[in-house]
Amino acid sequence: APTRPGYTFGGWTPAVGNMDDVNGKTFTATWIADTDTKYTVETYTMNTAGTYEMTSQVFAGATDSEVTASYTVNEGFALNAEKSVLSGTVLADNSLVLKVYLDRQSYTFTTDVDGVTTDTTYLYGATVATPEEPSKEGYTFAGWSPVVPATMPAKNVTVTAQWTINQYTITFNTDGGSEVAPITQDYGTAITAPQNPTKTGYTFNGWDVEVPATMPAGDMTITAQ
Repeated sequence: APTRPGYTFGGWTPAVGNMDDVNGKTFTATWIADTDTKYTVETYTMNTAGTYEMTSQVFAGATDSEVTASYTVNEGFALNAEKSVLSGTVLADNSLVLKVYLDRQSYTFTTDVDGVTTDTTYLYGATVATPEEPSKEGYTFAGWSPVVPATMPAKNVTVTAQWTINQYTITFNTDGGSEVAPITQDYGTAITAPQNPTKTGYTFNGWDVEVPATMPAGDMTITAQ
């Protein structure tokens, strides 16, 4: 019987009888496609550095049949159709290789500091760098809301700077005069000037520094003149 890669000999057409039947006749070989011919599917998955990592799996199909790669696109990924070879014909020499390229998607990480935004682009799953802590006069930075993710999720993220207002104290030095209580208030709040101090034998001539209208961003001492 004849042989053919990827096929099993299925007999002659017409069937060969005794030698008296074959004289002057043409017989055509019948072939049955093997169903266990191998082909390979290579899956290229992008890592967080933007390069691909490949895994391969061997499948079996009928020789000369058309096959299509089976794949799953997980969250944060997308099929790269331009690079992929998703279908082909099963070859008798087992050489068919299908290729699936899965790209990580890019998302935007935004910091918002009092309306001033800064954008950084990350691939899905990449480590998100901790933003530099902002500063603001009269306030203490209290963190980001929501919390900065450790790795980039499959969506754009905006985190907003949170602030705690500071308190400061104005101390009054009466230089031996009557006591004037210090004032402790939140930054920027309105200040009510204290009553003038008194001192026997002296007339109050004002403070060395004018009492501010609002609490400044720092402690201060004011001395009676």
